[in-house]
Formats: sequence, structure tokens, C-alpha cells
Amino acid sequence: MHLVLKSSLAKGRFSFRYGSNAKRIDSAVVNTCRKYGVKLIRHSNNFNHIHLDAKFPSRELFKRFIRSLSGQIAMIASGARKGRRLGDLVGRQNFWDFRPFSRVVRGRRGYTTANDYVELNKLEADGVISKRESRLRGLTPAEWELVRSPS
Repeated sequence: MHLVLKSSLAKGRFSFRYGSNAKRIDSAVVNTCRKYGVKLIRHSNNFNHIHLDAKFPSRELFKRFIRSLSGQIAMIASGARKGRRLGDLVGRQNFWDFRPFSRVVRGRRGYTTANDYVELNKLEADGVISKRESRLRGLTPAEWELVRSPS
């Protein structure tokens, strides 16, 4: 399954890659996957959104996983905790823009495309490849080598 969590509030100090947020969010993703028995294939932590390619054991565990992970990420990025409500920190109750986008990946081609897309986002976030509108279609052969190489 390909999963995307996006927040327009994740700017500046609330960004997923600001300071220690990146390490804490990446470890939260890995630990939550381990807790719920989710096989994490690949993930990309971008500035205002996160891509996950994962295999879920059941629909019920997917629901628990997404509730837990989205809450953890919102608390890490915003600094919310007991006594410091999210609404007081960011000015609204919802940290996330929408429900998580999810797509069931079917077949080898869909699997390859989803993994390439997550890897492309990771390279763009790291500044290795510049961001462009055409996404996977506009890559040069050298950029394809970066995307397809194991990381």
C-alpha cells in the first residue's frame, strides 16, 4: 500500500525535517511499524508530507497504525504534549489537511512505480534532484540511475 500524510502547517519549526524532527519522525515511523507488525518497504520524510510504502497484515491493524502514527507525528512536529494543546500551538485543532491518501499497489509495475516515486521524493527532499512538475516522466538517464539504485 502507498500512503501519504500531508500537512500545510508543517512549515518552519513545524516542518518534518526541521532540527531534530526528522530523526524523531523517522524513528516513530519505524517503531510504529514494528509495534503493529507492518512491513515497511520504503518511506520518505519530506518537509510537509510523508510517503510510506508498506504491507499491512489486516485492515484493523492499518486503522490502528494510521491513528497512532499520525498522532505521534503531529505531536513531534508541533511540540504538543500534556498541558500544551495542539490547538493552542498551531491555531487550529487539525494538524493534517485531509485523511491520509492511500492506494493499494497491485502488480509488479505498480510496485515499481510506487517505490520509484517514494525514492524520487526522498532524493528531492535531500536536495540531490531538483523538484519538477513532470515527476517521474521528466527524469534524465542519470537521474533514473539515482532513483533506481538501492539506498
